[in-house]
Amino acid sequence: KEHMSLIGGMALIVGIVIGSGIFSSPGVVAKETGSVGSALLVWAGAGLLSWAGGSSFAELGVMLPNNGGHQVYLAAAFGDLAAYCYSFSAVTALKPGSQAISAEYLCRIFFHTAFEADPRAAAREIPTYAVKLVAIAGLFMISALHAWSTKAGKRTQVIVTVFKVLALVLVFIGGLTHIIISKPASDFSFAESSSKPAGYALALFSALWTFDGWDAANYIARDISPGSLPLIINSSLGVIVVLFLLANVSYFLVLPFDIATGTTTIGLDFGRALAGPVGGLVFAIIVSISALGALNGTLYTSSRLIVAASEQGFLPRLFANFNERQKTPINGILLSSALSTVFICLGDFSNLTLFYGVCAWVWNFLVVIGLLVLRVQQPTLKRQVPPYKTFIATPIAFASTALFLIVLSCFSKPWQSLAAFAFCVAGVVPYYV
Repeated sequence: KEHMSLIGGMALIVGIVIGSGIFSSPGVVAKETGSVGSALLVWAGAGLLSWAGGSSFAELGVMLPNNGGHQVYLAAAFGDLAAYCYSFSAVTALKPGSQAISAEYLCRIFFHTAFEADPRAAAREIPTYAVKLVAIAGLFMISALHAWSTKAGKRTQVIVTVFKVLALVLVFIGGLTHIIISKPASDFSFAESSSKPAGYALALFSALWTFDGWDAANYIARDISPGSLPLIINSSLGVIVVLFLLANVSYFLVLPFDIATGTTTIGLDFGRALAGPVGGLVFAIIVSISALGALNGTLYTSSRLIVAASEQGFLPRLFANFNERQKTPINGILLSSALSTVFICLGDFSNLTLFYGVCAWVWNFLVVIGLLVLRVQQPTLKRQVPPYKTFIATPIAFASTALFLIVLSCFSKPWQSLAAFAFCVAGVVPYYV
């Protein structure tokens, strides 16, 4: 069986994580923290916490080297009911919701650029149905690519990931160039830092959302060369953390603080500040390709999750079938695409983001708690060679932060959070039926 290489695995994680978030969230984080210095600390903290999650999942992936990610680990720690509830929420909401977010954001940037208008103004002028129709078209284009050839999907991911890494390097070079010929546009001190804990919590939530996707390789652990999963995860997150910190520094070298904190399209504003309308167009293309790469990678892992759920009997067996000629899980791809289309048609962008975030952190919390349970209950559980075991403080720190974010969501958006919790346990009824 052909295994995914180190480069392929890194491209999957880096390609999913470097989506639209790094080109939109920095302004939100800075606004909540009140200063550049505090914002950079939040980004560093979010990177370390994501790395803690990745390291914990790496141990689980080595311990239980099967496709399915959360589903496999929850089954081992808590039984089939927990695994089924996760699969139900992931297949019907989490993965399709994530794909819908990427597709819709890509189209918003496309239309804003095509109309050559300020994004906030263009959002009122462009019909919602037009954004949704183009988002669906982009989704099915990527779906057709994956249905045609798994290799084509993997190669596309590698190419797009290289492009995105180079784009963030370009952001850093742009910041350096600006500082050579001019003074920093923002003050990098901690002056005017916010004293509100809730603001820092919301900033951390936004930054962690940008790092989302670090668990992607765990969904295809069986398809990765034995023992290489920890290297893939840790190497990918090391690259991502450095690139994200450098990008944030560059944004504030070029953009005044008040402008940076007043926009959710900081990447486009950065491009305009460097090179006028042409720079804005270039960065609009960069952001669109970044969202496209995230969509491509998420669809790949989503279809494999559906296959894994079918193999476990959680879904009809037909979704586990691979096309004999193309060697691709066409039924799984079609199901994932169809559900994403429903989310695009019926969902609101901001509500989708909140719903996805709460659901994801509930399951991340339970999985890492499951790691601690397995360490106690099954200390001799077979591990691959070479063995991998993260420091005990790593899963504890991650689980504590995840619980904090869940509680914060309950207080800030109680009804939306309640809906997300309800969806997490919605699988109980069909499980017993």
